[in-house]
Amino acid sequence: MLESYKTLLSMAQFSYSKKDFIDAIKYARNSLKYDDIALDAHFLLGMCYNHIKDFKNAVEHFENYLMCYTFDIRYKKLVLDNWFGNNVQLFEANYFCAHSYYELQEYEQASIYFSECINKFSFEGKGEAMYWELQFLAKQMVQIIEDEHNINFDKEVPVIIITKSLSYVCIASSDASLSDTFEKEFGKEYIVSNVKSLPDLLHKNKKSEYVTYNLNIIIDLDFTEEEICNYAKKLHEYNSFTQILVFSDKLKISNSEQYFIDRVYPLIPNFEFVFSDIREISDKKNKENNDSFLDFLND
Repeated sequence: MLESYKTLLSMAQFSYSKKDFIDAIKYARNSLKYDDIALDAHFLLGMCYNHIKDFKNAVEHFENYLMCYTFDIRYKKLVLDNWFGNNVQLFEANYFCAHSYYELQEYEQASIYFSECINKFSFEGKGEAMYWELQFLAKQMVQIIEDEHNINFDKEVPVIIITKSLSYVCIASSDASLSDTFEKEFGKEYIVSNVKSLPDLLHKNKKSEYVTYNLNIIIDLDFTEEEICNYAKKLHEYNSFTQILVFSDKLKISNSEQYFIDRVYPLIPNFEFVFSDIREISDKKNKENNDSFLDFLND
């Protein structure tokens, strides 16, 4: 089903790049049948409907995008406890959603989304003049709405994203008490699930393409070194962005790199040290390019 989604979305993207918005809408809408979240499809549909001035449908798809994007593993690096920063596609969704609401003469909603563009994003560096200009226009639009429609927000603008933690961890251990200990410690910063076997760990990760466990912990008790290495390799093949941590007194550290294990710790860890390492590992893994979806479409 995911392949069907990707194929149809690719066709929609191609049609969009040719400014054939009707065909792009057709392909993108069909792609929704094959993905529960379909972020890129919703974003593309919002842009297409905005171009053809069907602002009601544009709003629907932009808001679907804004409500759901935090559950897509590809966007996990964009959101920690808040969503400040130069997250271009997210900014675009807010800006064009605001524009669509304004065209629908729903000025209060338009003001909310224009204000989000002003308050929640910061663009730094060269090559982003377009977004500074859009941000400046958003400020002007808020002022116009306040002056012409007597709509003014004295308090902080509501933020649509309410999920505080977007990091998911799966802990594999045959010992329930150890699992509980680890869950108690990691649960402070992660949404935690426990499994009893390595096959279940892999199955849990494969269960969803988008709500994915970006941290997998293997606690070695009944698992053999060979099993740990094999399943670590399978996890990496399934999702190369996942972090794999192993707590073991018998696993050879020299095997870590070969089998894509990010770090091996003693069975009874110093959690403060572990979290410091996790952040360091995460920073290295998340240095992927975070370009806008529109950059691809406009090439």
